Amino acid sequence: GLNNVDNLDKVLKECQRVAKNKAQLLTTFNLPDTMIEFYSAYIDLLDEKGMTAEKDKLLAHITAKRKTVDDMISILSNYGFYKKQLKLNQFNMRFLDADAMFDHYFIQLAFMQPWREILPKEKVEKFFIELRNLLNQQAHNAGELNLRIPYACLEMELGK
Repeated sequence: GLNNVDNLDKVLKECQRVAKNKAQLLTTFNLPDTMIEFYSAYIDLLDEKGMTAEKDKLLAHITAKRKTVDDMISILSNYGFYKKQLKLNQFNMRFLDADAMFDHYFIQLAFMQPWREILPKEKVEKFFIELRNLLNQQAHNAGELNLRIPYACLEMELGK
């Protein structure tokens, strides 16, 4: 999805450059409440520790990676694409507990480094032990750790 590219402007300029009038652009992107269960625990722990700068950094990270539908339509329209169709959906990433989640290949590949970079290096290990324990307790109480992934599938067309 478009939320996973490093340079959205460059990608969309290239899409615009190579597309003919009436070309379709079909994209998916995760919405702002993606993994809200994880991010809420992360934010709560930052709040508990009085780490407001890190909380601001985490919120900025989420905002940068998770555009609203209106924001994405606006961005795409700046490159000449107009909305044809929108579908909203959700899937769940379900884990036995936080240990399983943090060890999951995709979490390791796509999420751990940015999550760790929110914190000062000297606090990362201790913080993530506490976060893991908090999430493990939630998983124990609920019988699982369920991370919701709401997403949008957006069909756009170049030109009008």
